[in-house]
Amino acid sequence: MSARLRVAFVVASRFEDTREFLRQAAATEALDVSLVKGDSPPAGAAAVLSAADRVWFEGMGPLFARLLEGKDVAATGHAILRIGAEDAARLPAPAMWRLVSDLVVPSAGAAEAVYAAAPPPKGEACVHVVEARASLAAQVHRLGEVLLSAPGDLPRTTWQQIIRAGDACRGDVLVIGPAPRALVDYLETSIGCRPVTGPAALPDGTAETIVLWEHLTTDGAAGRVRDAARRLKPGGTIVAVTHPNPFPDDLGPEAVARVLTGELKGNGPARVEVQGHVVSAAVGGPQADGDRRPAQARAATAGQTPLVSAVVPVYNGENEIDRSLRSLRSQTYRNLEILVIDDGSTDGTAEVVKRHADEDPRVRYVYKEHSGRPQTRNAGVREARGEFLAWLDADDEALPNRIRTQVEVALENGAADIIHGDALYLDPDGVLQKHRRFPAFAPEALPAILLRRGPMLNVTLLVRRDVYDRIGGYDESFPRAQDTELYVRCAMADGLTYRHVPAPLVHVCQKPLNRPELLPSRRDTYCRIATRLIEHFGLERLMDDAGRASGEDPRLNVARVLVRESIVRQASGRYPLLERATQYLNEVAAEGHSSDSLQALALLGDLAEYLGDRDGAQRFRRAAGRPVARASGCRPLPAVVR
Repeated sequence: MSARLRVAFVVASRFEDTREFLRQAAATEALDVSLVKGDSPPAGAAAVLSAADRVWFEGMGPLFARLLEGKDVAATGHAILRIGAEDAARLPAPAMWRLVSDLVVPSAGAAEAVYAAAPPPKGEACVHVVEARASLAAQVHRLGEVLLSAPGDLPRTTWQQIIRAGDACRGDVLVIGPAPRALVDYLETSIGCRPVTGPAALPDGTAETIVLWEHLTTDGAAGRVRDAARRLKPGGTIVAVTHPNPFPDDLGPEAVARVLTGELKGNGPARVEVQGHVVSAAVGGPQADGDRRPAQARAATAGQTPLVSAVVPVYNGENEIDRSLRSLRSQTYRNLEILVIDDGSTDGTAEVVKRHADEDPRVRYVYKEHSGRPQTRNAGVREARGEFLAWLDADDEALPNRIRTQVEVALENGAADIIHGDALYLDPDGVLQKHRRFPAFAPEALPAILLRRGPMLNVTLLVRRDVYDRIGGYDESFPRAQDTELYVRCAMADGLTYRHVPAPLVHVCQKPLNRPELLPSRRDTYCRIATRLIEHFGLERLMDDAGRASGEDPRLNVARVLVRESIVRQASGRYPLLERATQYLNEVAAEGHSSDSLQALALLGDLAEYLGDRDGAQRFRRAAGRPVARASGCRPLPAVVR
């Protein structure tokens, strides 16, 4: 048994691919699927919806409408709503966005109608286009991508296009076509460009970059490129994004490259580059031949306050720290100290850092004897001269506008202590592996978040220097997850404030995901952290919003998390957190036949199956009124869907 994602499908409408999509979802080992009729009463569906990690609404039925009328919409978790083209203009905005994190529509036209009639809150919802004209297999694959992506996020293929487009952009950027809002946010917040949308947003001849977020077709590509070139500043760049699964009339990347080469030749030599499904053409001229960084990065910003210390811990990073330091030296925020703390490297790390220090006086190198990561982080805290510390690992890259964005957020909010953001994980070839989104949270919610997942990513943090004076440095008894332990002490402290930047700030080098030798350490670390949270805050404070809104028993709510996290770490039956969870579940199950009692029995059945007790699993599941076997005889969702 593995920790499955619990998905509840509420079926009110049937689309052409609904039956096949549900069949493949039910056969996917990573999913635990429940079906609910779209006209079910809320009271009858409450138990299934509250236990689900995600809820998928196939159409807007009576249950969907009644949930919107109620106050406990959090009980459904992060919901996905799929609609037909005729539904786009009658969506119940803005109430819908309290329930729905993702909307699935059948065409780009339907997406535009949604943004006109029911625009989602900035950064809190996502509209996905699953083309009705695509093949059945392509539709099911795309639906699977939406289902298994993080709530409110774009599919990995779209993020890869955004990254490639951002690499080619600078200065004033005109975006033409139905681009996702995340592209504009990424260009402005992460890269430091000045993006605008709409064909009349910039006068002709003024855009430094044009992004054509359109499916260029056989008949119209040349005209679209000529029109874009007219709006381009001499020496600018045109970026064309092609469809990952082109339809018969759409041009692929190589064909688009040929069109760009042919249509731009009259403007001077064009350097055309194909990066996956993104094609960029830098037109000859002084700008194209010069600095490729955003305009703000080239502007003098000396004298900005406050001073920020960008701290880079490193151990034997000769082959990777060059990339990290280049990204910091290219920041649009210039009042910066780049502090490298070398934890006793025995390779050529010092020589690489010295080359950067010779070129940029902001780079400072500190060597120490090898002692480990938490000790190195503490050395960085001691050595930092800035009012803020910005952390970055030696094999990661800060996006150009990262520190400027975080400093602006800190100053706008007065006494903000910790500012964090999102991250993009890329492999060594620059291919996106995942996009990690983190929630904004109130300080009182931090304990519950810590029990379930990391609330922040250390390499995206900007931390006010005096935070470490108030709560202490990194606990050197934690060789792993010393940042998470620090967050626990932050949660215990009074008065700390947090702000989230809802955009990627860092490119993280993807590490190997499956390293069995690390499992014992991960189990021990999570046990120490979870035990401290339970003993300090109590079960009520550790409940999630969905459980609290539905009135769930705190013991059941917390036990569900402990079971899931223990299974992820491949714990045995003698693992202290599993023993604690079993105690909570037995207590709830013994208290009657309420919804909570039945869910506790079902979870005890899942736990018994994981521990190899098949008889116990069937006994608990029968007592809970659940089936004892999974659906079979149909295909799972494609393996590429994560």
